[in-house]
Order: sequence, then C-alpha cells, then structure tokens
Amino acid sequence: MGQIADGETPRYALLDGVAFCAMPKAAWSSLRAACVDSGGTSALGIPAVERRISVVRHPYDRARSWWQDQRAAHSCSDIALELYRSNDTFDIHWASQSWLVDIYGATEIWRYENLQEHWAAFRPDIALPHRNAARRHRHGIEYVLDETAKTLIHRRYISDFKRFGYDP
Repeated sequence: MGQIADGETPRYALLDGVAFCAMPKAAWSSLRAACVDSGGTSALGIPAVERRISVVRHPYDRARSWWQDQRAAHSCSDIALELYRSNDTFDIHWASQSWLVDIYGATEIWRYENLQEHWAAFRPDIALPHRNAARRHRHGIEYVLDETAKTLIHRRYISDFKRFGYDP
C-alpha cells in the first residue's frame, strides 16, 4: 500500500466488491456517500479487489473547484501559482490525478464529466448524490481562470491533460 501526501493512507469506498478510489475535487464526497448510504463501507488503504475505479476531472475545473472551496480570498493566479509550486506528495488535494491513479492501482477510469452515466450503468437502482456542488459565483466572487492561471495549471498537470485526453 502506497503513501500519498504527508503520510496519508489512500482512502476508498467499497460497494458490491468495487473500490472507488478517493480523488479530491472529482466527486469523491458524492461517491463515498452513495456507497456508504447503500450499505457499502469507506476506509483507509487499498482493498484487495480486482476492480478499482478512479474518477478524473478536467484539471482546470478541478483547480477552480479547489479555489472555490479553500481560498476564496485569493486570486486565481495566486492559487494557480501555489498549485504549480506544489508536488504530488505535498497535499492529496493538489496531487496530479495521474499520480493518484497509479498509487491506487486503478483498473478503470471514469471521467467526472460522464459520471452520472457511469454510475447509472454500475448501479441504476441507486441515485448518485451531488455533494459539494460548485458554483461559478460564491462569496461574491466569479471563479473564472485567467490565462496566467491556465498556463500554470497546464504546466503543473501536463500528465493529467495528456493521459486522460483533456484539452488545455
């Protein structure tokens, strides 16, 4: 079992013998709630199951979501610079999705943008809640990434753009 940020142990939710790997800012709270509310479990470590699913999200949207939740008072360029200067082991919330997918040994990737369809194919009898829904405006701030922020985010998460086929 790998270690992620600052000695954290990987987290997962388990339902019907399938492990959903924690991916901050990519519907993790919704997936965990759906699993636990349906009789599954949520725990630390990587379970010995054959099917391990990670959900990935466009790096710009993931960064914007983090900015909205954590640092509303800072500019998008300041946040992007923090992300750019970080590394994968500094904080799980800032880690590249590519790195986390490898740590988890994910056997399947679901894109956040198609999550409802993936979930419906997996468990059509269980509604996937929408927890922590991001809003474009929060705290009186419009959360739009400027070109400087986009450049820094693209450089920091180039592996995510390439591996998961996201356009910059």
